[in-house]
Amino acid sequence: MNIPIINVLWRMVASKRFEMDDAKAEQIMQALTVTFGKPASTFQKLLMLMPGARKLVPKSENFKRFKSLVENLFSMFRQSIKEHKETLDRTAPRDFIDYYIMEIENTKDDDFSEDQLMGIIFDLFVAGAETTSTTLKWAVLFLTLNPDVQQKCR
Repeated sequence: MNIPIINVLWRMVASKRFEMDDAKAEQIMQALTVTFGKPASTFQKLLMLMPGARKLVPKSENFKRFKSLVENLFSMFRQSIKEHKETLDRTAPRDFIDYYIMEIENTKDDDFSEDQLMGIIFDLFVAGAETTSTTLKWAVLFLTLNPDVQQKCR
C-alpha cells in the first residue's frame, strides 16, 4: 500500500489528505497490510470482526497487534465523524461522511447509523486500497514484460 492510494480514498470519504510522512497514514497502511498479511490467521481475523466469537479462541501476539491496529483505525474514523458532525453544512456536503450523516438524520431506517458508517469506511479502505495497489502492481509488471504494449501506451 502507499499513501497516494490512501489519500484518494480518504479524500472521497473525509475530504482530507495525508502528508507523505503522516503518522496516521502510516497507521492505516500498517492496519491494511496486517489485514491482508499473514500475522494473524484468517480465522482469527474473522473472529475479531464478530464480537461474541472473540472469546472462543486464544489470542496470539499477532492477533493482539491486528486488533490494536483495527481499533486505532476505528478511533480515527470516529474522530473524523465527530468533526464532520460539528462542521456539517447541509447546503454544501463535502464528502461521503457528510452525505451519510445527513442520511442518518433524515431516515428512520436502523441500517443508517454511525456504527454502519464506520464499517463502510473500513470496507472502503480494505477493499479499495488493496485492490488498487494490486491492480497497479500487475499493470506495471504487465507493461514491464510486454514492451510492445508499453510502446502502444506511449
